[in-house]
Amino acid sequence: IPIEITDASLLEFLAFDGNDIEGSIPSEIGLLDLKEFTAAANRLTGSIPTEIVECSNLDFVLLDDNLLTGTIPARMGTLTRLAYLHLSANELQGVIPPTIGLLSNLVSFESSQTQLTGTIPMDLMSLTTLTSLSLGFNNFESAPLGSKVSQLRNLGKQKANVCGHSPSYILTLVRCLFVESLLLPETSLISSIPSEVGLLTNLVELHLYSNGLTGEIPVELGSLEKAKQILLHFNELEGTVPEQVCELPELEAISVSCGLSVGPECDCCVECANI
Repeated sequence: IPIEITDASLLEFLAFDGNDIEGSIPSEIGLLDLKEFTAAANRLTGSIPTEIVECSNLDFVLLDDNLLTGTIPARMGTLTRLAYLHLSANELQGVIPPTIGLLSNLVSFESSQTQLTGTIPMDLMSLTTLTSLSLGFNNFESAPLGSKVSQLRNLGKQKANVCGHSPSYILTLVRCLFVESLLLPETSLISSIPSEVGLLTNLVELHLYSNGLTGEIPVELGSLEKAKQILLHFNELEGTVPEQVCELPELEAISVSCGLSVGPECDCCVECANI
């Protein structure tokens, strides 16, 4: 990305997606008053410059599918207008900064297939604007037990702030009642599927495959009436897929075993090759 681009002082939309661009993101990008910066599917290297936070009107930052290294700048949390932050398929390391939970307008956060570690900030998963969360294929630690267990029976009345600390990240996510896409493959954050996932009634996609999950598939998943994909294969689940899940009106694909000889009995599942 040429430094000279920053001479265009009135530039608001900068899109370089899918152009095989090499090199780094110039720190001078902070001189622009950008609303959208999209440079996905290139060969960008180096770190995400901290100066990007000087673009205080940013709504979109889409940098997925590059070769970016370093960490997610903690000051990204100051971009209060930011709605879409996509960083997947890079070589980022470190933790998700807790300040990301300050992005009160965040709709979609995707940072799968990177090398992130640590824990997922509780404040991030408390954002009531969040509809898409993709964090699979990272090296996160299991969720810590909190001092209080969520009072889920009050969820329908209070929506945003009913939960205290949760015994698992997915239990914390039930605060995000409007989440539509929950993509957490190969994260090992939980040991079984909490029945409270059935409270996420706006969920369209649920991907929990390759997590070593045990136990049975909770019948409460039959409440996910908008679900189109429920992918649970490559786990150690038992029992039978509940009839209520198979009869979900919008369901297009559910997978539990992907051809393995073990796994729950299922009359409505599809082979992984057909997903």
